[in-house]
Amino acid sequence: MPIQRKNLFLTWGIRISLVPVILVLFALGLIAIVLFAICGVCGRFLAALGGLAALLLYLHHFQLPYGVYLSSITPAIPLAHAFGRIGCFFAGCCYGIPYDPPIGICLKNAIGTAPTDIPLFPVQLLESGLDFLLAGLLQLCFRKRTRKTDVIPFYCIGYAGIRLFTERFRYDSER
Repeated sequence: MPIQRKNLFLTWGIRISLVPVILVLFALGLIAIVLFAICGVCGRFLAALGGLAALLLYLHHFQLPYGVYLSSITPAIPLAHAFGRIGCFFAGCCYGIPYDPPIGICLKNAIGTAPTDIPLFPVQLLESGLDFLLAGLLQLCFRKRTRKTDVIPFYCIGYAGIRLFTERFRYDSER
């Protein structure tokens, strides 16, 4: 076979073999767009899911124990969530019920959907404080327990209790 024909065959072979890869990537992009359209917070969920998948792949690749590593980072979850709730307070989203002024706060420059003329209960700060407390308790639990994998169920139970308690004080229309 002449060299020109061989090169032509090789270049077209590579181009044709890339078609399925491009189609798969295009399909994944369409799926991501549909998921983003279905729910607005899907982007944050997919980012967190991608981070968890990367962590699990890393642990699997180096043959490290899943439970101990996941339990060791579990106290960081409510810690990050607590700082996020402080951000919600400053932005004016996830606001609380109308409340009298000693505790109720008027959010004059709220970026979110909070009403600016009514004093509101700072439920974001309450949840932030409870999340900081949960993070501390989980860290103590991780250090004191002999079975290091017990931290994840404690987090699930603790955070469920926090949400059950603070949902009574929420007033935002998204809830």
